[in-house]
Formats: sequence, C-alpha cells, structure tokens
Amino acid sequence: MSETLTTGIGKDPWSAISGFSSPAYSDAELAAIKAAAADEYSADVYSSTDLDSMYTSGKILDKYAYVLYVCHYVLQDSDKTKTLLASLKKAIERFSGNSQTYPLCYETNWGGICSTGGMSDGDTSIDYGNAFYNDHHFHYGYHIHAAALCALVDADLGGSWASSVKDWVNTLVRDVANPSSDDSHFPVFRNFDFYLGHSIAHGITVYADGKDEESSSEDYNFAYAMKIWASVINDTNMSNRADLMLAISKRAMNVYFLYSQDNSVMPSKFIGNYCSGIWFENKIAHTTYFGTNVEYIHGIHMLPITPVSSLIRGPTFVKEEWENVLSSKIDNVTDGWKGILMLNVALYDPATSYSFFSGSDFSTNYLDNGMSKTWSLAYTAAVNN
Repeated sequence: MSETLTTGIGKDPWSAISGFSSPAYSDAELAAIKAAAADEYSADVYSSTDLDSMYTSGKILDKYAYVLYVCHYVLQDSDKTKTLLASLKKAIERFSGNSQTYPLCYETNWGGICSTGGMSDGDTSIDYGNAFYNDHHFHYGYHIHAAALCALVDADLGGSWASSVKDWVNTLVRDVANPSSDDSHFPVFRNFDFYLGHSIAHGITVYADGKDEESSSEDYNFAYAMKIWASVINDTNMSNRADLMLAISKRAMNVYFLYSQDNSVMPSKFIGNYCSGIWFENKIAHTTYFGTNVEYIHGIHMLPITPVSSLIRGPTFVKEEWENVLSSKIDNVTDGWKGILMLNVALYDPATSYSFFSGSDFSTNYLDNGMSKTWSLAYTAAVNN
C-alpha cells in the first residue's frame, strides 16, 4: 500500500480547486463576515450545549469554535475573540469535567469511553447509542476539534488552557484511534479499518446486514480533528497518523461512498446515485436512518464542511453530484439541509456559494445546528480567489 499524504491542510480554509493557494478576503467580504460574527459571537454557548447528547453538543461547540477561529484569525477582533473564547472554555469544561447530563465512563468489557445514557437499561436510542459504542468517531471528533481551536487561540493570547484539557482530549482520541497494542486500556483503532479504508460506525449490537456507516464526512472529520489537536500538543506522530487516515479515506470513500461517473468498481445502478446512503458490510442502502429525502441522503455525507472537506469531496465529484442530482432539488429544501448543500457547492463553485450566504434573502432557517453564517461566509470567501 502506498499513499501520498496531503500534509499542508491545517486550521485555515483550504480547497482542491485548481489555482487556490491561500485564503484571501476583499474588504466587502470582510464586512459581510464581520456583520455575521456580530450576530453570533455573543451566543450563550454554555446553555446551548447543556444537552443529553455528546453528538449534538459537540456539533454546537464546534460551530462556535469556527466562529472563534474567524473572530481571531480573519477579523482579528480582540474583544469578540475574548468574549467567545471565555464562553467556549466554560462550555467545554463541562465535558472535560464530566458534569454533563450523561457523564462519560470507562467501560471495562470492551475498553472504551462511553456515555452513561442508556447504559443501565439498554436503551440504544439515547445519544445515538453512544453507550453501546455507536458513532464514537462522529461524536468525539467535534469535541476534539472544538477544543483544539480554542487551545490554539488561547495560546495565541498567551494562555495555557490546553494543558487543562489535554488528558481529556487525548483520552477521546485514544478511545477511537489508539495506535498501540501497548495501550492496555483501549483497542487499536476501534473505528478505522485500514483494510476497508474507512471507519465503521456501528457498535456492539448485532445487525443482520453487518456493521455500517452512514456519514463518510463525519468519519474523516475525526481524522481532521485529530490532526488539528496534534498541532496543539506538538505530536508529530499523531499528525502523521491522521494524514495517513485521510489519504486512505480519500481513496476508499471515492470508491465506496462517493460515486463519480468514472467509478469502475461499484455496480452501474449504484453509480447513478452519486453517493451510497448507508454502507453496510453486506449491502448498500440508498437511504438514511432518519428519512429518505434526497437532501438527507447526500447531506449526511457532506457535513460538516471544513478545510479538509475538499480533499475528500473533490471538485469534479461535487460538480457532477450537484448538476445531476441536487441542483434540481435545492429550491424545495427550506431547512438546515439547504445550508449544508449550499456550503458544499463551495467545493467546486465558491462564488455561487458565497452569493447564497451573503444574499439579502438568506434565512437563518437554512443553518443546521452545527453551522454558522460566520464560518460559511469566511470559508466560501477564502477559497473564492
């Protein structure tokens, strides 16, 4: 096996579109981003993440961590940065201090960090079955990345907050992607399968069609989060492992999850769908666990749109999927899935995506609970150069 690693992707917006070099913003774009940040930076992050779900709270934490990134690195607004950083730290410390609604525990049978929600009564519906090892890479990836961005900003401001959450974040990484058989507390790479080339999301309960994964994007979001956290703690080996996981994922996901029309592996009837839906060990089901809408099936393989999204979801594939499936459906989507689909457009046509988010008729109804207008504008503007 030989992989070419893309090592240059970091915390800043990045694109695989030909001609992209580094983020750049016009005065008009900065003004639009500043206006969006003024509406979002002062949110009560602590209250909005006081939830019974590691997954949902993680999405919201990461949403505001991206707003923090924009306030600090793009707008260079010290007051907004300090206000939001304090709010995010307080919210993250609820989880690092294990005082959330369903605290985490170390589960000894399988060796992992699990939610206590549903553990006593076997209720796998609580927090998407986290207690039964479902989706740990999805859930913890958001928390790891949010902590990483906060730690980077805090360090820029002269702080040492990273040291107070380091053990907690490292433990989440170990739960999902411990690399060493010498670690007696966790299995080696619980979720990521180096032979398959991607992760398995389903935990320890039995399914007739085998284990599965519904969201390829939240899979590689974990590896990306791990890479950014590695930059916080200066762990070169962790960063290299993340880059390797991303390189392998890029190749495998563009065979088994994302279907460009030159795909020569999958059955021709599948290729016309452009994305898998739910990948099982024994079948592929072009649907989701929460509905059959086209925007659900495709959108769950997009979110969240981050600097690493364009590495996996290349411009050619995104253009094909948009023009042949999604462009004819988008006018009928009026909720948060619309924002997800339109931010995904930036992976091949950032100008159209930026126009959508900056338009006078934009509605916050179009934002998923893990999305902010601030980051959406900052990302689309940064790669539109």
